Amino acid sequence: MQIVHDFPFLIPLVALFLAESLKVVITSVQQKKLSLRTFLHSGGMPSGHSSLVSSLATVVYFVSGLGSVEFAIAMVLAIIVLYDAVSLRWQAGKHAKVLNTLQSEKKLDERLGHTYLQMFAGIVLGTSVAYFFFHF
Repeated sequence: MQIVHDFPFLIPLVALFLAESLKVVITSVQQKKLSLRTFLHSGGMPSGHSSLVSSLATVVYFVSGLGSVEFAIAMVLAIIVLYDAVSLRWQAGKHAKVLNTLQSEKKLDERLGHTYLQMFAGIVLGTSVAYFFFHF
């Protein structure tokens, strides 16, 4: 596909859209009601953040190669985002849960980060989407 080579930034956006759509489906099945609110919402399965940055790194790998500066930048960005999703934001969500039990007036968002499984699922999805676009 020529559009893939002309607009490689579209591939990570497709991966993000698929991850967020899957998140709506999975959450809706778990809650037994349609949950459109989870689209582009932090947390949940699979991680949209992980899907986006892993797809981007894969695209840069296919376009520029493993030894390129662009790939190094994409990998550093991916590592920062992945670390943030499973550590800092996960801990912030745990803190929000505790604070919500202590207060009654304003509820804080507790679904901020991701589990390692959610992150891994996002990585697999993002990498697979990029691979698909470049090989089929």
